Amino acid sequence: MAANTGYPDAALWQAAAAGEHAAFGQLFDRHATAVYNYLYRRTADWSAAEDLTAAVFLQAWRRRTPEHGSRSWVDRLSRTG
Repeated sequence: MAANTGYPDAALWQAAAAGEHAAFGQLFDRHATAVYNYLYRRTADWSAAEDLTAAVFLQAWRRRTPEHGSRSWVDRLSRTG
């Protein structure tokens, strides 16, 4: 499934929740820039924003469940940690 980038986020989140790494990789590719930009605006430090972006997606991987399947969930993680 994950080889096709045309899948909606909800389907990718569901696949990621089942442990499919490639699906989570696609979600990262889609949303990492937006999360990084938000965190850079908050910190004004590109290195800190990179570290925090990695931490947000690590946390998203650890907490992945189908009910958390939305971009807004990742956005909330970046705001609250």
